[in-house]
Amino acid sequence: MSTLDVRWAWEIGLNDVDCIGVNLDDDDPYIPDDVADAPLLELINAK
Repeated sequence: MSTLDVRWAWEIGLNDVDCIGVNLDDDDPYIPDDVADAPLLELINAK
């Protein structure tokens, strides 16, 4: 691995490889007010 990609948690969706890093039991991800359809919402509803 030669790169590190950093993203906001609200940008991570259900079919995203990074979804394994989202722990909804311990994390309280921030979703900006101006983002109406955050991919994270689909992940939250699926768990």
